[in-house]
Amino acid sequence: MRFYKNLWVSENAAGKKFQIIWKLKHFRPQSDVYVLVLADTPHDLIHIYPAKEFQQPYYKKRHRDLFVIGIAYTRPEALELARRIVDEVYQKTGDCDIGAYIRNRTDTP
Repeated sequence: MRFYKNLWVSENAAGKKFQIIWKLKHFRPQSDVYVLVLADTPHDLIHIYPAKEFQQPYYKKRHRDLFVIGIAYTRPEALELARRIVDEVYQKTGDCDIGAYIRNRTDTP
């Protein structure tokens, strides 16, 4: 699991950002935490997963493929954060290609 350097974080998750990230990296259970992942398919923008889903064996094997761009508490907050991300990308680029936006950021390694 890789994390975007400028991770988008919902208001309620901001105070526990590092704790949430640590728990995600170490497969610790978290209720009410949602993870926004850059989609790996061309027709999707963002996938939203409940953090508890990463407890499944499938994700323990696939975790290296996931590129986390945001974290939030509760599903409504995750949906609002996804809207905020798409809006920011569209306002700055005139397009909704989040992957290209992240790759083209000058502060991205």
